[in-house]
Parts: sequence; structure tokens; C-alpha cells
Amino acid sequence: TTLFYRAEAEIDKLAEDYVANVKNLASEQRVQHLQKIENAYTKCKEYSDDKVQLAMQIYERSVHIAQTSFI
Repeated sequence: TTLFYRAEAEIDKLAEDYVANVKNLASEQRVQHLQKIENAYTKCKEYSDDKVQLAMQIYERSVHIAQTSFI
């Protein structure tokens, strides 16, 4: 969870920096900055997908334990 929030905070910071400085950046610098934002977003999405996968595994395991406990 902490990694997700760090990645999310990184996206926010990069986006704020981009908006604040976009007028002063050269075209290539804009592209580089946007790529950093995209990479941070990808990382955040991966963490989010991992969280969903873990939640599904915990749910499936809980159901399995509950079913075997009542037999």
C-alpha cells in the first residue's frame, strides 16, 4: 500500500512540476517530463493490479478455509 501511495504522490509532484514549468520547457524537455509521468503512472497501475490480485487470492483462500471448516 505504501508503494502505491508513493507512486501516486510521485505522479502528483511530476504533474504539478510540469504544469508549473510547461511554458518554459523546450519541446524535448516536455516529452521527457511527460514520459516520466507516464512511467510513474505505469508503476502505480502495476501496484494497483498487484493489490487487486492479492485481495482475490485472500478471498479465495478464505472461502476455501471456510468451506473445509464446515465439512
